[in-house]
Amino acid sequence: MLFVRLSCVCGAALALSGAAPAQGDSMQPRMSVEWQQGRLSVKADGVPFRELLATVASRTGVKVHGLAALEGNASVNFANLTLVGGLEVLLTPINYAMFEEPSASAGQGRIVVLVVGRKSALDSGMAEGQERGTDLQSSRSVAAPGPDTYRAVERLAEQKDVRALREAAAFGDSPTQALAMQRLARRDSASALRIATDAAGSAEVAQRVVAVQTLAGLNSPEATDALGAALQDSDLSVRQAALMGLTSRTSPAALQFLVQALQDRAPSIRLLALDLLAQKGPAGKPGVASALNDHDPAIRARAREALERIEAAR
Repeated sequence: MLFVRLSCVCGAALALSGAAPAQGDSMQPRMSVEWQQGRLSVKADGVPFRELLATVASRTGVKVHGLAALEGNASVNFANLTLVGGLEVLLTPINYAMFEEPSASAGQGRIVVLVVGRKSALDSGMAEGQERGTDLQSSRSVAAPGPDTYRAVERLAEQKDVRALREAAAFGDSPTQALAMQRLARRDSASALRIATDAAGSAEVAQRVVAVQTLAGLNSPEATDALGAALQDSDLSVRQAALMGLTSRTSPAALQFLVQALQDRAPSIRLLALDLLAQKGPAGKPGVASALNDHDPAIRARAREALERIEAAR
């Protein structure tokens, strides 16, 4: 059976934060993932969300697209859940699409998770005034049209049907667009750039996140500029995705966009921009130094630490 879902269900089963993980007893593992007889048990304390989901994927055989978009640390504890049930708990803090990839045999297919973006409502800023969603209890489930979205898009990619991929990327529902844009970027980067740039201005947050993630995989000045423009988006998850998309870019324009992000109204965005600038070493030092004037004391402290590391590495 194939199922496609965009989930926005918020719950208390998993805690997600942007803070550094606590240093606990070195004898106690911070993460335990068990997959036995079709049942999943997970216990984690302050583990990077990306690492946690990657570990679950490797143990269970789940395929995950978009891990690079995941930030922050996670704490979770559950036992003996079905694979789908466990994934739903783990994926509570993000918007995602989940598919069952058809099997070549008559058996059950592999589950595929497509990360669309982190929910703004669960962003963990470090100061008052942080952006939050207005309704933490809301839920939404959107079914994609057609009986077999994932297999259909994969077939188009295998057949190198670029025209059909363009149409799916431009006019499909969010899960279809996400998959089609990823596949199109491999076949026709110019079309992917054009479609993703247009989708970055969509009224739908999920489409904008998907567009930004596609732009992150395109190495061109135009894609860099589009990511920079996305840093002005009203939605926190879009701005987070745009920042992550700029991570590996070394152009002066990309560096300037990171510096501009230090003025973002959300503390978590400013902190992420600061960390990315610090990773640039001497090239990012002026931007890091400017964060010493941030009104958030935690960010000022992080900036001082980053400057010390940069100086020590010289």
